[in-house]
Amino acid sequence: MPERRPLDPRSIEIPNLLTEQEVSTLTRIPVRTLQDWRYRAPKHTLPYTRVGGRILYREDVLMAWLEENTTYE
Repeated sequence: MPERRPLDPRSIEIPNLLTEQEVSTLTRIPVRTLQDWRYRAPKHTLPYTRVGGRILYREDVLMAWLEENTTYE
């Protein structure tokens, strides 16, 4: 079995994480709407992560989600 090397923390790319309030400010989507989407409307849910009880959104995922849900008419 190959020897395991310790993980070098400098080699890990940690995505920029945004709070619910930051996402609300950036998108102009009310915090309450973000909360409703998480609990009531899974098809509209913006992907999120729960860390230590806090809801966080990855900035790269938010930007991709906005692009997917943008209509150019």
